Amino acid sequence: MRPQNDEQQMTISNDLGDIATVMSAFEGFAKNCDVPADIADRFNVVFDEMLSNIIYYGYPDDQRHEISITFKHQDRCLNVTIKDDGIAFDPFGATSPNTALPVAEREIGGLGIHLVLNMMHEAHYRREGQHNIITLVQKLE
Repeated sequence: MRPQNDEQQMTISNDLGDIATVMSAFEGFAKNCDVPADIADRFNVVFDEMLSNIIYYGYPDDQRHEISITFKHQDRCLNVTIKDDGIAFDPFGATSPNTALPVAEREIGGLGIHLVLNMMHEAHYRREGQHNIITLVQKLE
């Protein structure tokens, strides 16, 4: 893998159909940066989970909203930042689901975020003004 310092930014609307656009853009970005296919595939799962949660739960109105996504490849790391103007919510602040319980006894929700946290090296949330900002880091080692 060659050393890189590449960045790509895109904006989508709060439409579930736009998640495929993000996945396709990331696939091209990952190929250009020589990112291994298994890591690129991992990000598709993460994009599906994170963006669908933002679109489903972040907007109590029926208005069009913009979600900004930035892919950055630097210093043998992939950094993805997702910025939205939805309601304030830290997806990583919830208690992890008890995966030891049988499926019928588990509480609903949280498994997708649990999966994201286990697939990425780092996952952070912060609120700046009226925006949620999620940062995901995957080391390329």
